[in-house]
Order: sequence, then structure tokens, then C-alpha cells
Amino acid sequence: MRARFGTLMACAALAAGCASEVARAPVEFTAAVAEAGQRFVTTAPVDLRPDSGYSRSIPSGTEFVVVGRIASGLVLRPTSTVLTLEGKHMHEAYAVRDRDRLVGLYLPVERAYSALPSPQPMPVRERKEP
Repeated sequence: MRARFGTLMACAALAAGCASEVARAPVEFTAAVAEAGQRFVTTAPVDLRPDSGYSRSIPSGTEFVVVGRIASGLVLRPTSTVLTLEGKHMHEAYAVRDRDRLVGLYLPVERAYSALPSPQPMPVRERKEP
């Protein structure tokens, strides 16, 4: 009986430690026309706290290029780093910015959007030089 109880407790502890699936929804991605190729650089760090529980930080000075739009905002792909969203699995992610705020992440492989529970300020400046 004690052996079963110990096994049950070990299984419960393992299940509690498992990561959750990233909440996401399919979205229609439209290639940016007016903003295509426009580059931005973050002027301050941006902290991400997605529902999955795995926080991320985008350092100041990170460059992004506009690649498209979804209903939630402008989709920005990082140029010199890889942004990821972690849950049960790792997902490549692009920033989704609306009105100077990071509102969520676009997952290009899944063609899906994962909204942040709390949009974060995402201060950027446009980069004019190549």
C-alpha cells in the first residue's frame, strides 16, 4: 500500500511540473505592403510574461523588420536573434506591436497568434540606415 502511495505521489509531482501548451489561435497573415522592410530598434528592454509561465526579455537594441500584419497589429521579425515562446514545446515567435505596445506573438510555423495577458510597452525608433 505504501509503495502505491509513493508511486502515486511521484506521478502527481511529475504531472505538476509539466509545462502547459501555449495558448494560440490561427490567424490570417497579410504581407506588409506600405511598411515592408521598415526596420525598428527597441530603445528599452521589453519583458514578456505569457500565460505559459516562461518569461522572456527582449533586450534594448534588438532590431526588428516589418514582415506583415494580422488583425492584432504589425508583425515584426527579429533580425539578429531568435525570439521564442516556450510552453510544452518551443515556438519561434515574431513580435506583434500595436500602438507602441507589444500585444502578443505571431508563431510563423503554426501560422497562429498568442496574445499576451498584459500588453507591454515596446518603445522603438525607426532605423533608417541599412
